[in-house]
Amino acid sequence: MKNSILIILLFITNMGFSQISNKGEFSVKQGTILGLKEEVNNYSNGVIVNDGDIYIYKNIINNGTLTYSLPDDNTLLRFVGSDTQQISGIGISEFYNVLFDNSKSELYSDISISNEAIFKQGILNNRDFGGNIVFEINANHSSASDNSHVNGLVIKQGNSEFEFPIGDKGYYRVAKISASTDIMNIITSQYHLKNSNNQYPHSSVSGQIDFINDTEYWEVNNDQANTDIMLTLSWDNQTSADKILNADPESIRIVKWDESNQIWVDKGGAVDENTITAPVSDFGVFTLATISEENILQGDIIIYNTLSPNNDGVNDFFFIEGIDQYPENTLKIFNRWGVSVFEIDGYNETNKVFKGYSDNKITVGSNETLPKGTYFYSLNYRYSNDSEIIHKSGFLYLNK
Repeated sequence: MKNSILIILLFITNMGFSQISNKGEFSVKQGTILGLKEEVNNYSNGVIVNDGDIYIYKNIINNGTLTYSLPDDNTLLRFVGSDTQQISGIGISEFYNVLFDNSKSELYSDISISNEAIFKQGILNNRDFGGNIVFEINANHSSASDNSHVNGLVIKQGNSEFEFPIGDKGYYRVAKISASTDIMNIITSQYHLKNSNNQYPHSSVSGQIDFINDTEYWEVNNDQANTDIMLTLSWDNQTSADKILNADPESIRIVKWDESNQIWVDKGGAVDENTITAPVSDFGVFTLATISEENILQGDIIIYNTLSPNNDGVNDFFFIEGIDQYPENTLKIFNRWGVSVFEIDGYNETNKVFKGYSDNKITVGSNETLPKGTYFYSLNYRYSNDSEIIHKSGFLYLNK
């Protein structure tokens, strides 16, 4: 069946100003392509239902209802054109799929996305205009880049894995969160390409932190409550400080500003190329940092990160060679959702070891081994009586 095509060029002309106005109910049926070439004003009693493919070329003022009724992959609303485009009004605009293909879009109002946001060209700016962009449960995005992303705050609902399509000053710099067990999560994130020192002094650090990234930082918050997730950040040669770019990857850490104690704290992290991942259970301001070379070298331990608990005498437990020398230690192991599955103080090389069983009965029964897959470990230990706690973390591979 061929698509029906409708192009609306003009509806109302008032004192030389062209505007398309809606005060009733207006539906775009499935398979219909509609082009709106002038500013769209949807009044408080107006209802626009899009189950087709709408192109919006100018400003849109939504004071009523803008929504869809059919959750279909072909349902799409497109913001297109080359002129500055304002999205405003007191109504929440609900999109199943939305495409951002405008050189400059200003978001004054709230929009929600149920399925996919496609970033093609142009930056959606809500940092300067106050609108919210909400990704509903299981919603996602594609094609974000330096040329097309959100300049400002993004809100993600639900417990699915998500990369926030955020950036600042023309640079796309995601914060990635793992899936979690709490479907009620409302996690927000925003990226800032500026020095955090004025608000969060870099001189206020825990002892092992040597340098804090002075060019960029991220805000990651949970509006509901604290929950366990894995947070992934990255460094980039266009935005990150030279001391981060030139550092030994083993020295790079995710750090968080501890608001209650007014100090930067080390959250650890496992490095994979130019990204670093760390478990997070509390939220706030994060950036990258390095620890001193002395802290990297302290502690003569070797971590064997493959575990096969099949009682064949080889890799039957998570072996940390040399940890017996440092009995003041804590080991935590997390699953891919950031949920702690094992925690113990005084880990050693004999009887206080991880054999693939969870001590968290919420995740799995204590008499069953954890599922095969990739886990994350975080080891904190004191090198000597008067030394700082050393943090080591990374990925652990559990085989059967």
